[in-house]
Amino acid sequence: MRIERFLGNAARGGALCSGMRRDDANMNMRRGEGVHARLAAGCVCLLSLFCGTVFAEPPAAGGAALKAGAHDAERFVLPAGVLTVNRRDFEIADTARNKQLELRVRVPTPAPGAKPPEEGWPLLVFSHGAGGSRDAFGALLDFLATHGFASVAMTHEDSIALARRRGERGPGVATPAGRRALYGSVNLGGRVADCVLVVDRLDEIAAEMGRAAGSPPMFDAQRIAVGGHSAGAFTAQLCVGVRARAAGIGARGLGMTSIGDARFKAGVIISGQGTTSRLLDDRSWSAVDVPLLVMAGSLDGSPPEMGRETPESRRHPFEKSRGAAQGGKPAYLLYIEGATHSSYQGKSAASLLGERPSTDAEHIRDAVAASTLLFLRAHVNGDDDAAKALRSEEMRATIPGKVEFGVK
Repeated sequence: MRIERFLGNAARGGALCSGMRRDDANMNMRRGEGVHARLAAGCVCLLSLFCGTVFAEPPAAGGAALKAGAHDAERFVLPAGVLTVNRRDFEIADTARNKQLELRVRVPTPAPGAKPPEEGWPLLVFSHGAGGSRDAFGALLDFLATHGFASVAMTHEDSIALARRRGERGPGVATPAGRRALYGSVNLGGRVADCVLVVDRLDEIAAEMGRAAGSPPMFDAQRIAVGGHSAGAFTAQLCVGVRARAAGIGARGLGMTSIGDARFKAGVIISGQGTTSRLLDDRSWSAVDVPLLVMAGSLDGSPPEMGRETPESRRHPFEKSRGAAQGGKPAYLLYIEGATHSSYQGKSAASLLGERPSTDAEHIRDAVAASTLLFLRAHVNGDDDAAKALRSEEMRATIPGKVEFGVK
């Protein structure tokens, strides 16, 4: 499959990318035989793209020098796109719940002389894990923005950083009691309400972005996906209609119910929950009617005192969804040998939490980025070539010998 088919402007632009904020700036791509022949014939312009994310502002002073790395013929890794990223932090008010919701909004910026899409930018609403903040998965969301996907990351009420900014002590994570308190502070119904609020207030969010950019961006209300990691993955599952026990998600009743919103057209589930959760059962995914991308790893269980998930149960959102064969929408599984709970963000997040993934965390991060981009292109943008790429053998080559990529 030719790179131009699913990278669009990133492959056709011919411009040299700026670098991603990481020690190893290599972003390389495994190619088929035909592409190897074209590279050998001198397609140097493609090699110039094998670097990191394009930022609207330069990297911080003192960072590692940016340089293109050698081509890695073994791994399938998508390079960053050519769009720059307009990134802003602000709050929106929710008077019904008497709260301010912190946001970090990323909007792609077209090249000089180019126009944004007439229908508006496609959007990913992203939910962090327990205790996290809008800082989560910044490299992934920046990467997606360079390929034309806006995003809104929020800070939920269980955020430790938010508690500290408010002058509150908040739960600590160094002790079992602190971790239990943090786990208990996760309000799944409130988190879903945060995601829905973002969609309700897209005009306000666009206007706020426009105050700095000069003109407000447009978001395409027909192309909205939701994603998240850990507790954020549970949030994303609920947003797309996964049924859970009402008492555990702030809904009325004693049985299983859905609090999903039909405006979310696809779900990205990173280290999600399965039937080991007391809130879910085998039929929780039976009514989900949007495509799902599920990501999990062989070393990814629940952190101590924070749930009962296992590497096997992380697969359940894929395994127990209907998939296209059973009358549902397509479902995909990226299962990485050696991936730990926080390694999907890369080396820094895994190291910060003392995790030891047995697969290079930078490779894990790159596999997550490639899979997410192709999934969103296929099922939010309706890109047939991206859909074909998702079903190709290339997906297993994101980390050769370490990836199981399932489709149903």
